[in-house]
Amino acid sequence: MEIHIRTADVEDLAQILHHRRAMFEEMGFLDKAVLARVNVLSEEYFREALKKDTYKGWLAEHARGKWWAAAGLWLPIGRAIPASITVNEFGF
Repeated sequence: MEIHIRTADVEDLAQILHHRRAMFEEMGFLDKAVLARVNVLSEEYFREALKKDTYKGWLAEHARGKWWAAAGLWLPIGRAIPASITVNEFGF
């Protein structure tokens, strides 16, 4: 199977959010209301971060364009502290 690695962009946002939610569920976070809120905030954050290059993502796809694996790197602008929990400052 041939694998192609490419950078993620805003067009991949729905799939990034799907994988992110699945990650949290596998970690044991199962409260649907909390996960839904995290999804809304994450969508706002990742949409802007992908545009501003403060988040970099890479997707490994096989020949039919289906994701095989993904990775991402958050490039923070400032330091994360408990008092800074707004999506406009940091993507928690």
